[in-house]
Amino acid sequence: MDWQKLQTLKEQLLTAEDFGEPLNYFFDLMEEPQWQRCGKPVKGETLKEFIKMIGRMLLHKTVVPVNYLLIEVAEFRFYHGGFMLDGRMGTIFYFKDIDTGLMALTAPGCQPPTEIMRFSITTLKSKQPPATQRSNRTWQ
Repeated sequence: MDWQKLQTLKEQLLTAEDFGEPLNYFFDLMEEPQWQRCGKPVKGETLKEFIKMIGRMLLHKTVVPVNYLLIEVAEFRFYHGGFMLDGRMGTIFYFKDIDTGLMALTAPGCQPPTEIMRFSITTLKSKQPPATQRSNRTWQ
């Protein structure tokens, strides 16, 4: 397995001005069969709470993620997963060692625009808003 690709994703996450770049790289990475078999499901309650908070912020109502699945690659302190939120498809990944992650949430029906957020759990605890970006691209 080429673990350097995970390091590349981490660097893109930290430096991207267009959040679609690390999101696209993540999707390409997850299409590789060796990555699909890597990691184990975890509860990930902190990230689930983050999703609920962002959902409340974006949709102006209380929402609960459904079909929530989070995978941990423990060796690299890397988490990734997917969920549905009020009829919208969501993706999330997070590097615990650098306390930085990215979440994408489509519009209803998986139509553009897609809201993409780079976040830090530490920032969220301090009540600072996550950095967000809207993209008119559709990811499949």
